[in-house]
Amino acid sequence: MDQAYSISHPSSSESVVSGTLRLSSPNEYESVFKSIKDDLDACKDEYVIDISQLIYLNSSGLTSLARLFIQARNQEIKLIIKASKDIPWQDKTIPSLQKLYSKISVQYS
Repeated sequence: MDQAYSISHPSSSESVVSGTLRLSSPNEYESVFKSIKDDLDACKDEYVIDISQLIYLNSSGLTSLARLFIQARNQEIKLIIKASKDIPWQDKTIPSLQKLYSKISVQYS
């Protein structure tokens, strides 16, 4: 399967996920998203997840992304999602995930 992706951390309050993610189960995403979870654990106020260059994320990945949203909600951290209207799954799915937590704002590029 195509696993050309990267996760970078421009700062302690921002993660950038790009490429294509097609892992077979939400459990496999645990290690992929661990650095983001760790950053959220250390975050006190606001966190940015930039997925605007994440071309593909399967249903297992969406489940894991939703878990990050729930983690932010449980910690009462404002979450900013940077997304792209040019990537169909983001335009269709992120508004639904946004309903998980009122302090999620989405910035489309």
